[in-house]
Amino acid sequence: MGKKPKDYSEFPPMLFPYIKTVPEAVLRRIADGDYGMDAERHFELLKQVVGKQNGYLSDDQAYFPGEVIDLAVWDSDRTGGYAYTVCSLILIQNQINSRCGGVELEMVWERYCNQERAKLPPSMQKELDSAYALAFEKGILGKAV
Repeated sequence: MGKKPKDYSEFPPMLFPYIKTVPEAVLRRIADGDYGMDAERHFELLKQVVGKQNGYLSDDQAYFPGEVIDLAVWDSDRTGGYAYTVCSLILIQNQINSRCGGVELEMVWERYCNQERAKLPPSMQKELDSAYALAFEKGILGKAV
């Protein structure tokens, strides 16, 4: 008897459609984020998260691919602005919907304000500004800096 297919209906609607725009080349760069360790496994799961899970992580994905998503947010110089933006959006939307806590969003927000925002093109700033505004509105983040 075959393995039961995963029920993707458990995932809420995607809050930030920009996540769906990420090309496979950027997903591969994200997947390589843990010094290339298990990159192919991370890549396949990233494709699943973006393509089938509406950008949400399941409970069993905290490490694969959660680890490389977290790393992309902390090493934007290596991964690039696109990967940084998409991974930040994934983290924000997961926390808004109380899925897979991951990194401390308050620290990610502060880093965005103090280091990352100025490096991003206006279109990516707009995506993240809107996402963080929603996180504040939902009470996920304290007060604006």
